[in-house]
Amino acid sequence: MRRNERLETMLADAHARQRCAAPHDCNLQEASRRRVRNGELLSPMEGLFIDIPYWNGLDQPRQAWHLALGLQELRPGKYCFDGPTGAMLMGFEVPRVLHAGGLFVVGTRRDNRTVPMATSAPARGWKVPATLNKLYIPDDDPAEQWNVGGVVVTSPVRQLVVIAAMTDFPHALAVFDSAMKTIPAVNDDRLLEFASRSAGSLGVPVDKVRQLVDYANPLSDNGGESFARGVMIQQGFLLPDLQVQFPNPDNPDFPYRVDFCWRLPNGVVIVGELDGKDKYGDPVMTRGKSPAQIGHEESRRETWLVRHCGVTRVFRFTFADVLNTERFIALLLSAGIPRCNRGFMAPLNCSGGAYAAPDWCAMIQ
Repeated sequence: MRRNERLETMLADAHARQRCAAPHDCNLQEASRRRVRNGELLSPMEGLFIDIPYWNGLDQPRQAWHLALGLQELRPGKYCFDGPTGAMLMGFEVPRVLHAGGLFVVGTRRDNRTVPMATSAPARGWKVPATLNKLYIPDDDPAEQWNVGGVVVTSPVRQLVVIAAMTDFPHALAVFDSAMKTIPAVNDDRLLEFASRSAGSLGVPVDKVRQLVDYANPLSDNGGESFARGVMIQQGFLLPDLQVQFPNPDNPDFPYRVDFCWRLPNGVVIVGELDGKDKYGDPVMTRGKSPAQIGHEESRRETWLVRHCGVTRVFRFTFADVLNTERFIALLLSAGIPRCNRGFMAPLNCSGGAYAAPDWCAMIQ
């Protein structure tokens, strides 16, 4: 097809600004649609266009980002982004499974009042054209909106409660952790108050939001670690300290930092490390080192922790291990992590009284 410099410039500009192209010019719109028909461009949502290889190279959260900013440019001021989409635009780390249902915006009385549940397994890619979910919450204050770089989003409080309504505890905890890290001023009381007001509309138990508030921890390094901790909570395991530091003999200014650390009442110290694929494949993470070099350094670090830092044992696991609940339980038990009664969910007295912690000392002894 003959080159169209205006269209190519539009696409290049959109890519540079991390969004789908949203042409307002009729000639550019028709040229874009023609290229979609010829299989040269993709239109993931009506009026939005993007280069196919570029789109396929984005993970789901980045695709959601490009769609949201493109939609904002296509219809400025029309939409207020909500739920996972709003949280992602706020800079929160949102699991990709929460983006699989499409974009989320504030709706009106004529729109659906139910929150679609996210599937339990992450989707591999977007359904094209993407769905625009319009969520109406009658008890919400429409004036409570934030402007993020020219894009209008709902308040973090509403975003978090919507996410609590649409997904399970571990996935929601990943977003709550990230929110507490990104915006430390997120108010726990306001979260619970909004959850109480919107419980009928969203169908989210207030106790679930209270559990997420109680367990949210800004020290969590990433969503994978948050998800793993969420599974530990659901399965009744003693919770670890996060990102604990130990002396580094090679560089005292940069101490060793471990993902999870259990200090048991009997003096046993157990370290758990979540191995992600980025540790071995991402050039930024590897810093030019081979997998063999990385493995050698990890082994050396573990030996140092055990011999000189009072650590009893170190165990490693992957995110695939976490997704297989029974395997993850077996790994935790074999590492010596104490567990309360099977099926113990989020140690909290949901009747509103104070939580009486399990007697871990007696259990361990």
